[in-house]
Amino acid sequence: MTTNQSPLEHEEQSAFVDWLEVQGLLFTATAQSTYTTSFNQKRRNKAAGVRKGFPDMIVIIPPDKSIDGDGYLIGVEMKRIRGGVVSTEQRVWIDTMNSLGVNNIAAYVCKGAESAIKVVSHYLCKVDNSPF
Repeated sequence: MTTNQSPLEHEEQSAFVDWLEVQGLLFTATAQSTYTTSFNQKRRNKAAGVRKGFPDMIVIIPPDKSIDGDGYLIGVEMKRIRGGVVSTEQRVWIDTMNSLGVNNIAAYVCKGAESAIKVVSHYLCKVDNSPF
């Protein structure tokens, strides 16, 4: 049996975060990626509104940095380059966000940092400091 030699999702997301920082974009990771075995913490998260499947990252592209002068809200579900399965809950969030009929809101599944950078770069007027 072969092992998956591709970087972990966390490593890919960290590389994407580094790139977002250089671009000066506003973004956040969501609480779903915080692992805990504490049922009390899981209960508190659920009560606070944390829901399964929401994209790992939310990126805001302001009008002054966008390719067309419009602002964008982009959801990014990070996966490893090889492997990584989109769960039913993740697919529901992504499909629902994309079905809103709002051109300025979109969600993507990105296999690796390079894929995520390409997605966000598509919306930017100028991309500098890309490691790819």
